[in-house]
Amino acid sequence: MPVQIKIEGIFPEKNVIGKAGDRILDSVKNTLTGTVARRIENAMKERTRGWDQAPTFKSDLTAATNVLSLLVMPAGRGKIKWERVSGGTPPHTITARRAPTLVFQSYRPSTAPGNVYGRSHSRYGPYTRKVSVRNKGIKPRNFEEHIVREEEGWVVRTLRAAVEKAK
Repeated sequence: MPVQIKIEGIFPEKNVIGKAGDRILDSVKNTLTGTVARRIENAMKERTRGWDQAPTFKSDLTAATNVLSLLVMPAGRGKIKWERVSGGTPPHTITARRAPTLVFQSYRPSTAPGNVYGRSHSRYGPYTRKVSVRNKGIKPRNFEEHIVREEEGWVVRTLRAAVEKAK
C-alpha cells in the first residue's frame, strides 16, 4: 500500500510550456524525488520505529503527458508486516507447524488504530504453550491515510514553491 502523490498539469497561460516548461517540470520532478519523497519516507519510518524487521521504503516517479506520479512504498523483508499492520488482517487460526506447540507471551504492539505509533512494544506475562490459537486479527492502522492527511498541506506548499522558483 503505497502513498501516491499525483500531479496533473493545469496550465493557465497559453504558452507556459514554451516559456518555462522544462525548468518547471525539472524543478517539480527534483522536488518530488528529493524533499517530498524523503519526507514521506520519514513519516513511514516513524510509524515503524522499534519494529523487529521494519521495512525499508522506496519511491518511484513516473511521468506521462501532463501527469507526474510519485509512489512511496514499503519494501524489503518488513513489507508484508507493514501491509498487515496498516491494512489489518481478519481473525484467523494459527497452528503449530514446525514444532509440537506454539510458545508465546502476551504482546502489546507499538502501534494502535487512530494514528498511535512510536511507543515501545512489549511482551509480558508467563509463556503459554498451545497447539493452535484463534488470533483476533489486526485492526487496520491506515498508516497511508494518516500520512496523507498530515503531509498534504506541506507537499502542496513545497511543490508550489518549486514551480515559483523555476519560473
